[in-house]
Amino acid sequence: MADDRIIEPSDLPEYVCASTQQTAHLSPQGEKDIMTLAEVEAHYLKDKVDVYTGNTEDLADALGISVRTLYRKLQALKINAP
Repeated sequence: MADDRIIEPSDLPEYVCASTQQTAHLSPQGEKDIMTLAEVEAHYLKDKVDVYTGNTEDLADALGISVRTLYRKLQALKINAP
C-alpha cells in the first residue's frame, strides 16, 4: 500500500527491491546511474550474440545493420562473432 499516488521503492516488499537492485545501479540518492549509449549498445550486442542461434549475416539483418558494421562493432568490443 502506498501513501501517495506514486509507488516508491520503500512501499514495495523487500524481495522486490532486492531483485531490482541486481539489475539497476542506484546512486546514494536512489537515482539510477545513467549508462552511455555505447555501454548500452555493448551490453545489448553481447546479449544478442550469446543468445542468437543463426549466423552472423542473419544477426546483422535482425539488428538492422550491415554485416560489415556488425563485425566492426564486435571487433571493437572484442566479442566473437556467432
